[in-house]
Amino acid sequence: LAATTGSLEEQTVAVDQMRSEFQEAKAHAEDLERKNEELVSSLDAAQKNNAMSSEDLVQRHSTELAQLEQRHAALLEEAHQSHAIRIAAREQEMAETFASEKAHLEQCCRAESEQLTQNLLEEQKAAHQQHAESTAGCT
Repeated sequence: LAATTGSLEEQTVAVDQMRSEFQEAKAHAEDLERKNEELVSSLDAAQKNNAMSSEDLVQRHSTELAQLEQRHAALLEEAHQSHAIRIAAREQEMAETFASEKAHLEQCCRAESEQLTQNLLEEQKAAHQQHAESTAGCT
């Protein structure tokens, strides 16, 4: 039980670490959104100060915004995939640990059962022998 409890504590720490990494990825995505908003603001200011035609500005803004959205989506997807891979690997490790611990406990139980059975057989044999010796003179 102590080994299992320790293992569960390690697993809890690992899951907490994965959550922390996911939160970092989420914060990075929020930073990208903030930068996107800054770019939109910058483009609005450029529209007022530049002699560019509004069509050119709209096209440029749309292109840059689309690129940022694509990068943002790609980073989010990468973070989600990385997190999912880590969770799957940790779950596999936990399953293997559980199976190993279960097999060990089953082996210990079998060994103890066999020892108890052997002890019982020896006690029965001794009792039969003692009974035979005590009744040998009664005939």
